[in-house]
Parts: sequence; C-alpha cells; structure tokens
Amino acid sequence: ASQQWDKTIRSIAASARSIQKASKAAGVLLKRLNMAAKDVRGILAENRQPLKEAMAQLKTSIKSANGLMKEVNAVSSRTDARMEGMYQRLQSLAEQLGAVAESAQRLLDLISEQPSLLLFSKPKASTVIKQRPEK
Repeated sequence: ASQQWDKTIRSIAASARSIQKASKAAGVLLKRLNMAAKDVRGILAENRQPLKEAMAQLKTSIKSANGLMKEVNAVSSRTDARMEGMYQRLQSLAEQLGAVAESAQRLLDLISEQPSLLLFSKPKASTVIKQRPEK
C-alpha cells in the first residue's frame, strides 16, 4: 500500500510540474499575444486615414469594374445578335449557292448530253430578256 501511495504521489508531482510548465508557456504566449494586439492597434491607429482612403478607392474600383462588366456584357450581347444575323444571311446565301450549283450542274449535264444546243438552240420565249428602249 505504501508503494502504491508513493507511486501516486510521484505521478501527482509529475503532473503538477507539467501543469506548471504549461502555465509558464501559456503566460509567455499571452504576453506575446498582448504585444501583438498592441502592435496591431498601433498600426491601425497610425494608418486609419490611409486605410479609409484605400477602402474608398476599393469601393470606387469595384463600382468601376461592375460598370465595365455591364458594358462588356452589353457589347457581347450585341455581338451575339450581329453574329446570329450574319449566320442566318450566310446560311441563306449557302442555300442559294447550292441551288445555283444544282442549276449549273443540270446545264452542264444537258450540254454534255447535247453539245449542239450551245450552237443551235433558241431560248424559250419566257427566258428572253427584253431590252429597254433608250431615251
């Protein structure tokens, strides 16, 4: 029982020393934190006006950037609309070009089958182009 008691007392003493070391380390840390807090307060106090100005400039810059983004979005929207219109016109032209190519191919096929049409054919009455009388 005596050995058990000695063991318990040694354990309690070791724990007390550990707590004492931790307490000293915490005290040193607390002093350092207090010094850092004083430094931060001093820096803020010394730079209060420049910080206010920087914040005002930041707000102005954010507003400017917001306005710029709105302009960029508007330009992008207009560009998209123009591109869509150009795409539709190009698509129409491509369709027309396809029709012309088909007509040209039919004409070439006809001439290939009957080359004499180039020399001896007469245009249909509906395809004759009338010239306007000169004034």
